[in-house]
Amino acid sequence: MSEAEWVQLEYKSLREEILTLTGSQQSATRFFIPAAAAVYTVPYLLNRTWQPLLWSVCVGGAALMVLAMSYTLLAYVEGIHKLGTYIAKAIEPTTRGGLQWETFLFKTQTVRSIGWPSEHVVISVVAVIANVAAASGAARVFLKPEDAPMPTLVSIIGALLTLPAPYRMWKSGQGRVGYADLIAATLRNPVETSNSDTPPLAS
Repeated sequence: MSEAEWVQLEYKSLREEILTLTGSQQSATRFFIPAAAAVYTVPYLLNRTWQPLLWSVCVGGAALMVLAMSYTLLAYVEGIHKLGTYIAKAIEPTTRGGLQWETFLFKTQTVRSIGWPSEHVVISVVAVIANVAAASGAARVFLKPEDAPMPTLVSIIGALLTLPAPYRMWKSGQGRVGYADLIAATLRNPVETSNSDTPPLAS
């Protein structure tokens, strides 16, 4: 098999992995957001809207779904960035301009304003805020004032556990430059790079 055929095979394999990650991310978003919202109907359906413990359990369940969705998005973002950077720096340059999509994405994403988050960060943060707001609103409407803080506190705990995920998503885009440097070093001297004690890149 020629070098060009090897490059084409690797490119196709990595692109398929990117598409698989994209499908998983979309499925997670479509499932977890409606499921988190549906959990809030349980006290009403059970006719137990006056029970703070039930509301707290439901709020906790919704928070866990938001947590799972956010870390699924994190895995997607980090995986896409690493695969895309490798394609842009190790594969596309060998095609002499034949393949340029990942190179284009790398350039546009690495020059993005530091203060402008990606859509995945926005989805995660908005879901966290929405869950806290829904918990607080439901507690104020259905519970006694002395019982209202419990569901809100549960939602805040869930938010604190979730927020590292969007932060790491935001940092992952900046980390693509460092990952590109590591790929370049590996291509220059793969033996020395593979035997070195290079620490893993921070996300």
